[in-house]
Amino acid sequence: IDEMLKPFNVYLIVDEAHSVGAYGNKGKGIVCELGLEHRVFARILTFNKAIASSG
Repeated sequence: IDEMLKPFNVYLIVDEAHSVGAYGNKGKGIVCELGLEHRVFARILTFNKAIASSG
């Protein structure tokens, strides 16, 4: 998807409600795991899943 969007003037928004806390290095999510932090405009998270149970 990232490669397809490069020619267009669009923003990439990723829903990481189920990946943050469960996927990637230190639970940072799929965006960080793939090294796409610089390409993603926003990440949608919820605080009632992994984050709520971490503290």
